[in-house]
Amino acid sequence: MRPQGHRLLIRTCAVILGILILAIAIPAAMTLRYEDRLFRTTLRERAESTARTAALVVSDALAADDLDSLSRFVVTLDHEDPEITAAMVCDRDGRIVAHSHPDLEGTVIAGERTPPETIVVHERVPTEGARTLEVSAPVRVSGEAWGTLRLEVPLASIEAEIRQATLRVVQVGGLLMAIGGLCAFWLARSVAQPVRRLMELAGEVGRGNLAVRADIRSHDEVGWLARSFNAMVEGLSRSRDEIRLGTEQLERACQRAVELAQRAEEASLAKSQFLANMSHEIRTPMNGVIGMTDLLLGSELPARERRFAETVRRSAESLLEIINDILDFSKIEAGRLELETADFDLRQVVEDVAELLAPRAHSKGIELTVDMTDDVNREVRGDPGRLRQILVNLAGNAVKFTDRGEVVLKVRLAEGGLQGDMVRFDVRDTGIGVAPELRQKIFGAFMQADGSMTRKYGGTGLGLAISKQLAEMMGGSVGLESEVGKGSRFWFTVRLARQAGAARPHRTRALDGLRVLIVDDNATNQDVLHHQVLAWGMQDAVADSGPRALALLRDAAARREPFDLALVDMMMPEMDGLELARQIKADAAIASVQLVLLTSVGLRGDAAEARGAGFNGYLSKPIRQIELFECLKAVMGRATGAPGLVTRHSGAPDRVPGLAKILLVEDNDINTQVVQLMLESLGCSVEAVSDGLEALRKTAENQYDLIFMDCQMPHMDGFEATAAIRAQEKKQGRERKTPIVALTANVMSGDRERCLAAGMDDYLGKPVRKEDLRGKLERWQQVSLDGSGAPAPRAGRNAPAAPRAAGSKTPVDPKALAIIRDLQREGMPNVLCRMVRLYLDHTPELLKKMRAAIDSKDAQAMYLAAHNIKSSSAFLGVSGMAELCKEVEALGRAGTVDGAVDRLKEMEAEYARAAQALEKLPELAAA
Repeated sequence: MRPQGHRLLIRTCAVILGILILAIAIPAAMTLRYEDRLFRTTLRERAESTARTAALVVSDALAADDLDSLSRFVVTLDHEDPEITAAMVCDRDGRIVAHSHPDLEGTVIAGERTPPETIVVHERVPTEGARTLEVSAPVRVSGEAWGTLRLEVPLASIEAEIRQATLRVVQVGGLLMAIGGLCAFWLARSVAQPVRRLMELAGEVGRGNLAVRADIRSHDEVGWLARSFNAMVEGLSRSRDEIRLGTEQLERACQRAVELAQRAEEASLAKSQFLANMSHEIRTPMNGVIGMTDLLLGSELPARERRFAETVRRSAESLLEIINDILDFSKIEAGRLELETADFDLRQVVEDVAELLAPRAHSKGIELTVDMTDDVNREVRGDPGRLRQILVNLAGNAVKFTDRGEVVLKVRLAEGGLQGDMVRFDVRDTGIGVAPELRQKIFGAFMQADGSMTRKYGGTGLGLAISKQLAEMMGGSVGLESEVGKGSRFWFTVRLARQAGAARPHRTRALDGLRVLIVDDNATNQDVLHHQVLAWGMQDAVADSGPRALALLRDAAARREPFDLALVDMMMPEMDGLELARQIKADAAIASVQLVLLTSVGLRGDAAEARGAGFNGYLSKPIRQIELFECLKAVMGRATGAPGLVTRHSGAPDRVPGLAKILLVEDNDINTQVVQLMLESLGCSVEAVSDGLEALRKTAENQYDLIFMDCQMPHMDGFEATAAIRAQEKKQGRERKTPIVALTANVMSGDRERCLAAGMDDYLGKPVRKEDLRGKLERWQQVSLDGSGAPAPRAGRNAPAAPRAAGSKTPVDPKALAIIRDLQREGMPNVLCRMVRLYLDHTPELLKKMRAAIDSKDAQAMYLAAHNIKSSSAFLGVSGMAELCKEVEALGRAGTVDGAVDRLKEMEAEYARAAQALEKLPELAAA
């Protein structure tokens, strides 16, 4: 809309004219008022003067009593003076004695009874006619007021004069108004026109035209305004140019940022892929070393060789721990670390960590104790693997940096809420402590308290950094309290949701009312055991030494309130646990008390020695709450004098009850044989099929407790088979899904996510270890018994492993053969002979398939053949073949066969060497 400049002109003229009107009207009004007052005053003065003079004449006539002369004088006064319209004389009674109108003589005027003292003038406004001035003057004769002279003076002359004056003022004002209007119009136009122009230019500027300029060149305020406007427009023009330039630069920067973000994303993906490959490549030999060592330690070995194998195992675990830290830190830095959510038992996780670290702590003579308060909810949801990782890092450091004293792992409720509980974990030790200036530095990556730590204690310096980031990812924080030389308290908090429908367990009544004596010189152990037995309804007393325990036992027996049970620590000053037990059993008054030995150093022969000293139960520290409860219940439930010692392994054969029927889906015959034998040795009934189609048919016909599913198989792989089984279960309306555990060799390349997406519930790495199988069976047995949903896979030892790397210069590793021999059971056909025959029969055919695939450039078929050979070769210890197959697998994954011919020639040569060595085995020769 165009600016309406004429409005300003009108307003300006109106303001100026208004001012002029006020400037003229006010003085004119004041002038007219002044002249009116002047005319009236003059007329009054003349009337008073005339009345005064006439009063003297009238007084003379009255004194002579000459009424005729008086009448003529009054008439003459009226007729000869034009300013007087009537004249009269009244006596002292108010009666008119003479009047300029004779017909009014004799009339009495009301209010004139008394003559005035002086001349009185007042204005009279009659109902009809013009206004007049009435002048009353006293008439005195010989100084005495004899009467009154009254004159009437009209005001018409004054009003005429006022009208004339007003007319003159109006004429002069009109002239001034005309002149002022012309001046106002000129002045307003001289201001409004430039302002209107500036308004039009401002509108142009508002529409984006910054080329306009005001051409007003006056030197007054309007000119200054125009110059300011021009300066503003020039500044806006410069700013727009700068903004345009900045915008172009910003657009280029944004484009560059997008390109860099794309590159960063590509780099992140490449880094993730690199981590996946590195994880696979690094874990392959490490899992091979650890797995073979596990199986080797499970066989009969001479003491010297067992010592060597244990050293290898410890070294491999240390190296794997460092590798895991580096990979975890890399995943966190790359933003690729994701937390899982699963139902788990918090106490079990904490006690698992304590049990894991117990051998290391006990080897240093350190007490390792778990103290979990009763207000902490055990049935929680979160990531148990990452929680376990933080606990292992902090508690492991506490054990590492403590040479004497104790390490206490305490769990308590920090804050409860509707969305879950904030749980606080404290790891307190009596170690070397941390200096104040190093307490913040210690949580940084690759940082330790000082450089000597790495040389003395080892480690990467990543554990605390990873723990801090994991705790923050889980909604908590970390902290440290320490005093150099006295110990440290590392703490962290995490938020854990409560399991749906979880209820606080009811207190068992099995141990209610029993009296127990706790004998331990460690105050922390005393406190933990006190709270545990108190929760079970027991009555307890505490002794910190053997002599004190004997005194309490004898005193209680004398009062006929004997103790039913005594929990005795092994290592105590003055008198150890074994000696205390011997003295108790030697005293008939207290010999009936049931004894349970708690030891931090479990050595071969200790259990037998404890049995001989009179103990009824034997547990190694740290003690799981459930194990202590079951041990006490078993001890108190046995008949007095019953043989045998109750331990944590009492009545627990090498089998896992509850999961009786297992389906094993594996296409590799040797893998099938090994895993099936391991499962059967654990008390399971196993059916084995070689591909996904058979598995689908079996699950349609039968109900299984658990399915182990290989991921890579012909016809239908494990992912497709799992999806088909889940669809089949849904169609059949089954209330409970059959748990499916993936058998995979990949850990980070996406197979794990594919497993879960396809409907699998857990995963297990190849090559399979018996201990890992036991863990899976126990876990899914508990889920089956609880009727709860499937938990998410745990991190840690369940992480998939890759085939073992070559570890021997010989074509066949004898240690691997020894592991297979250990699977032999009485009455069974020779296991090793059967597996070797399968390997020798199938491998040449697979090598032919690989050559045909290479010739036809079928990378996928080459990959599958190499995968089958690698898996069976790794189980039999043909590590050279397994290593070569791994290289061919990598080519197949990359979708190429380039370079595979050379590898195939090496594989054929290596197979010839291995076959020759296998043919010479005693088992094959005897067959």
